[in-house]
Amino acid sequence: MTQASEQPAKLRTVVIAFVANLLVAGAKTAAAVVTGSASMLAEAAHSWADAGNEVFLLIAERSSARKPDSGHPLGYGRDAYVWSLFAAVGLFTAGAVVSVQHGISEL
Repeated sequence: MTQASEQPAKLRTVVIAFVANLLVAGAKTAAAVVTGSASMLAEAAHSWADAGNEVFLLIAERSSARKPDSGHPLGYGRDAYVWSLFAAVGLFTAGAVVSVQHGISEL
């Protein structure tokens, strides 16, 4: 497979993962509301974070696929790494905030 034919396949994979994460997050949120389960609420939050992560990966795929121009003669391929870093830092920060918040509430 050439690099040009890989781009639609990568984008399709990220879109499918995004839609799946949204569906799972919605189902877990509904289950948490109906049952009042704290663990299901935590699972729902995790699934919403995964869906948010997919947004960053969608941006990464679209941004890195742009054609070279005069300002970027080698293209925009490195954008994928920058946006993936944002996704990773965002997940780490969200997890840290939830952990600290939980720790403070337990004190």
